[in-house]
Amino acid sequence: WAKIYTTHEAATKSSVIAKLSAEQSTSAIKLVWSASQGASGYRIFYRSGDSWKVCLSSTTALTHTFKNLKPGAKYTFAVQPYVKNGSAVVWGDYVELSTATKSGAISKLTATQSESAIKLSWSASSGATGYRIFYQSGGKWKVTVSSTTATSHTFKNLKAGSKFTFAVQPYVKSGNAVIWSDYKTYTAATLPAAPKVTASSTLGGQAVVSWNAVNGAEDYRLYYKVNNGAYKFYKVYSKAQKLTFNNLTKGAKYTFVVRAGKMTSGGNIFSAYTPVSTTIAYKITRYEKVFE
Repeated sequence: WAKIYTTHEAATKSSVIAKLSAEQSTSAIKLVWSASQGASGYRIFYRSGDSWKVCLSSTTALTHTFKNLKPGAKYTFAVQPYVKNGSAVVWGDYVELSTATKSGAISKLTATQSESAIKLSWSASSGATGYRIFYQSGGKWKVTVSSTTATSHTFKNLKAGSKFTFAVQPYVKSGNAVIWSDYKTYTAATLPAAPKVTASSTLGGQAVVSWNAVNGAEDYRLYYKVNNGAYKFYKVYSKAQKLTFNNLTKGAKYTFVVRAGKMTSGGNIFSAYTPVSTTIAYKITRYEKVFE
């Protein structure tokens, strides 16, 4: 018998990619995957609607970077290993990954304060799904709001004149993955309580003005006006004072205001105030009349 036979070369599939991950920025996504045993190369897909489209037909690298993307844009990619055997290609199983670019940065973070509350407000982050909010305590960051879609948050029941450091971090959610963007910090303080001011006059054209120290105050600013005139700034003091003003106009009404001040990252903040007035008394002699 004649010995007749044919041959056919074949190849097994390469192993499955064990790990596929992504590194994100606001405009790029870098795919990184583990080597597939026996693979000749890889092709990369992305999902558009309900179908897959090839964006890179062949590469032997273990990374690929997609550039010029929009902030907060969501994508699903797949990497498929293959084995080339002559003119034949044996495709392995693909591994897919849903991810997104980072959202844009928060460009503006501000605060408005009262004696017992601080309201944080921030600019919307382009592409962000939401935000989480931290505060700093004992040198460590603690999450106070894990997720919100609002662009403001009010912290209540705070102590007057107390300083706090907050951070707001936008994120993008893609499937089960959460892509965190860079956070922005802000140091703010509640307003100091209004100092309690007393003012009295003495015979001989003097006025005595004093006020108490309040929690968190870094300085005190004294203003005054005479009768119905405009307020004038007098001086900044580092602590509470008891002051005597001499040679004032007899019969004139002097009104004093003291505001406690504190420095924050957004600038100086000042307490509320209550004007206190006193009328300079006449020194009575047998030749003078006393006017109210």
